[in-house]
Amino acid sequence: MIWIDCETARESIDAYVIGALDSDELPAFRAHVAACDACAHLIEEARDGAAAVALSVPLVPASSALKARVMASAAVLTPRARRPRPIARLRGWPAVAAALLVVSIAALAWGAAMQHRAGDLGARNDAATARAADAGAQLASLTTWQQGMLRIAGQPDVARTDLMGTALAPSARGTYIWSASQRTGAFLGSGLPPLPKGQTYQFWFVYSGTWESAGACVRGADGSARLIVRRDEGAANDDAGPVRGFAVTIEPANGSGQRTGALVLQSALN
Repeated sequence: MIWIDCETARESIDAYVIGALDSDELPAFRAHVAACDACAHLIEEARDGAAAVALSVPLVPASSALKARVMASAAVLTPRARRPRPIARLRGWPAVAAALLVVSIAALAWGAAMQHRAGDLGARNDAATARAADAGAQLASLTTWQQGMLRIAGQPDVARTDLMGTALAPSARGTYIWSASQRTGAFLGSGLPPLPKGQTYQFWFVYSGTWESAGACVRGADGSARLIVRRDEGAANDDAGPVRGFAVTIEPANGSGQRTGALVLQSALN
């Protein structure tokens, strides 16, 4: 049996780990490893590395066409008689194996990067779609509000009331204009603080003894709020009398039939 040194054995470790070392060279290799703790340790490290690479690759069944091509190639390349080769002739194999391993790891890293990028692009696309839908809803609301404002502003009976911020929102301001003949009003607020999650700004008509909801406002990212009201504010309420003023409070997102939240804007009472 041929005796090999550490240098020769270590050149064959990669081939041994992946099962590519010739059977006639195994006895000398194994005899050396059995007597050399350092080389045995290197074999364990090589096995761990090979396992990590293998586990990082998803298993995909090969197609029948690919299997047929591989089998045909193997039949052509298989020699009729296997002749033993001196172990020294395999000294170039570790370099080839190392090069293949580097290429494989690079390919795996590229594939993982592409998968991450694809997932990231998918998440960005979902976020962009959500933002586009929100922007579309905001634009539709703004268009409706602008159309209402133009219809009201052109009426001879247009009226206006200003709203001032309370201690909760001292820098907030609001304006409400309406036309009794058009039975339409438009509210625009500015400087409103961010809302708690699940809350909205709600506009109210204030009577002598009660409040009547005019609807939830649409709040913009700039702290604005707007609302179109389809109602004749100049008409008297049969139960509460004429409107004395207007107010804005913070209410649950779906709106509230009665005032329950904090007051952020209010007009002077008549």
